[in-house]
Amino acid sequence: MIFIFRCLILFYIGARLLTGGKRIPGKGFFFEPTVLSNVNNQMSVMQDESFGPIIGIVVLPRNL
Repeated sequence: MIFIFRCLILFYIGARLLTGGKRIPGKGFFFEPTVLSNVNNQMSVMQDESFGPIIGIVVLPRNL
């Protein structure tokens, strides 16, 4: 349930779901591996331990 709540907050502030994010049927609270884009380094998916199969993709500027 916490996973779903955290994803909803990320979507509200601009993250985009690329794949996954659905609950896997059966016993337990298992989710498909989830990939998010349009995230930044201040979002919780990039700062906190998720305890789930989730990753955010950050696009870096070319002029580094």
